[in-house]
Amino acid sequence: MRRYITQQAQLVRALSGGIGKTAVIYPAAFLVSLAVGQLALGLVLYAKVTFAASSIQVGLLAGIWSLTYLAGCLFVRPLFYRTLPRYLIMGSTALMGLLVLGMVAATAFIQLFWAYALFGLALALFWPSIMGWLSSDSEGARLGRVISRYNLAWCSAAAFSPFLCGWLFEHRPTYPLILAAGLLLVACTLVAGASLALPRVRGDRGGTSPRPDEAARGPDRSSPLRFPAWLGLFGSFAGMGLLTAVFPLAALDTWRLPETLIGLLFLARGLTNAVGFVLLGQVHGWHHRRLPMLLGQALGILALGGLALGQSLPLLALALALYGFSMAMSYAGSLFHGASGSLHRARRMAIHESMLAAGLVTGSALGGWIYQYAGRQIVFGAAAAFLAACTLLQLALSRPTRHTTRPTNE
Repeated sequence: MRRYITQQAQLVRALSGGIGKTAVIYPAAFLVSLAVGQLALGLVLYAKVTFAASSIQVGLLAGIWSLTYLAGCLFVRPLFYRTLPRYLIMGSTALMGLLVLGMVAATAFIQLFWAYALFGLALALFWPSIMGWLSSDSEGARLGRVISRYNLAWCSAAAFSPFLCGWLFEHRPTYPLILAAGLLLVACTLVAGASLALPRVRGDRGGTSPRPDEAARGPDRSSPLRFPAWLGLFGSFAGMGLLTAVFPLAALDTWRLPETLIGLLFLARGLTNAVGFVLLGQVHGWHHRRLPMLLGQALGILALGGLALGQSLPLLALALALYGFSMAMSYAGSLFHGASGSLHRARRMAIHESMLAAGLVTGSALGGWIYQYAGRQIVFGAAAAFLAACTLLQLALSRPTRHTTRPTNE
């Protein structure tokens, strides 16, 4: 019996010794994305129903976490460049879970607002850290595959979360918030347990950034397409911020849709977002090319135009589905071109997340204001025009010159 137990213990140690960081990163990304999705839609509905918030207040609430997230990526995350990613992930998920519990206990809109603002700062320690950790030892086609699996992990949660949020909200408005807090605390426990139990996770030091004054080793082969890709990400997520803040209000006020159906419509966007990530992970022909990037933006412009003019439910679902695929192309392009060839992955991921957050706060804040004073057609039409302007700038920035070279480490 003792020999059998010893053999089983050795087998368990051997198996656990072979489990690496992706076994922690993918589930943690799924859990946090599901929690963030519950808050993104749940707080908009919760503020309107519980605190009778105006469209402008809802827009500011939907955008405040993006603003503080942007500030966190730019000013707070660099303070922890030597801290191991798993410690930042544990600290941020624990803090976010406690802040969401504070939102549940809030008795006034202003308390909800400031708790969500602090939530954005805590989130700034999570996404750049986990993406820098994930991409720290990958390049070329392998980097594309790793990014695709990561994108599928968080995106599958983002696809399902609006429907789950709408269903829970109809039962009780606080249920989406309570679920979000639980998911974040589970993510913290998962990373902490893996850090203690898995040797490869415990010994992994990838994802930390060197000091700014330290000389980097090896040639930098950064892709020149990272600049138009970041601009496209900004424009695409400005549209997403507007959708998050305005579409639920328009669905309630104009189309008279129930919360569960609103969640289903967002599910359509999330599913095509996930499908897009899967396809982009299998096909590598879009790497280091500007045409797929521009085509993705064109789909986004078409989708926003459909929301401005559409009246029927199938057309609304089609427009949101198109926008989900467009977002997949802009997000994956920014992530890949930003990381490809770079010697400072965590820093690049912080730039990626900063552009994303800047877009979200721009779209949600301006979208709520325009919607209150000009209506649905104007706000979605303005968003389509803004994305078109971003696309023209992308075209100008991505024009090849004799000084630009394609990375050779594909």
